[in-house]
Amino acid sequence: SGSWESKPIIYDGKDVSLKLAGNDSAHFSYCGYGSSHVLGALMVPPVQLWQAHNSTGTWEIEPVDTDWSAGWSSSLAIDSNNKLHICYFDAYNRDLKYATNASGAWVRTVVDAGGDVGAYCSLAVDSNNKAHISYFDEDYEDLKYATNSGGAWQVSVIDSTGTVGYFPSIAVDGSNKVHIGYYDMTNTALKYATNASGTWETACLDTAGDTGWHVSLAVDSGAHAYIAYYNATDRCLKLATNRSGPWQTMVVDSSGDVGHETSIMINNNKTYICYYDATNYVVKLAVEQ
Repeated sequence: SGSWESKPIIYDGKDVSLKLAGNDSAHFSYCGYGSSHVLGALMVPPVQLWQAHNSTGTWEIEPVDTDWSAGWSSSLAIDSNNKLHICYFDAYNRDLKYATNASGAWVRTVVDAGGDVGAYCSLAVDSNNKAHISYFDEDYEDLKYATNSGGAWQVSVIDSTGTVGYFPSIAVDGSNKVHIGYYDMTNTALKYATNASGTWETACLDTAGDTGWHVSLAVDSGAHAYIAYYNATDRCLKLATNRSGPWQTMVVDSSGDVGHETSIMINNNKTYICYYDATNYVVKLAVEQ
């Protein structure tokens, strides 16, 4: 219609992750406050994981994990049966957690409790409705990966060269191969990891200044990867892609301090990137022409 409708749905919440189901209903996970708890003499509302949806025609909100300080850095995916999968960080226990309603009721699992793990987590589901999660290990400063594609959860380190794994973004292609974009803090660079060849391989894609922040990755129908990210030196939005074969990087927007909090999608072979403009305090959308 060319016009936008905006209205409040919840009155507290952060770390939002939004997806559309097959019936075009919207679902989003977020970190919000529950009922107040008594901590000493102070009433403190715990941070919890919630899910909101409009699949019934009106917005409904439900708690997913009511443990104290669960729900940070949530990432939501919807499978082919319109079931939800959410990964998130339990800030109190410092664990990576996962929740799904695939059985009809919410089931929560601790995926990795090996230290301070789970920050900046990102989740995708494959054609078999199995989950794949990339995330950061704060203790060892590594990029880690977890999946239940083989049945039980398996956890592995993908990249441990220096301090790597901030802002990971994961996608699964049509052959169920995994693609991850992430920030290398040691080299202030954008990196990429994939198991498309059958074994994990990593590559450094961009070292021009302090680059690779706020990563968002998508893959197209040909299993080509597209990575939107922020260059902190030039304060611009950039894109890296291998759709033509070799990796190419380009500046998408350099008008001010732009490119924070990116979110990318590919539709009908066109690239869409949503991001924050810190100069004008607005959210912007870049569309490939």
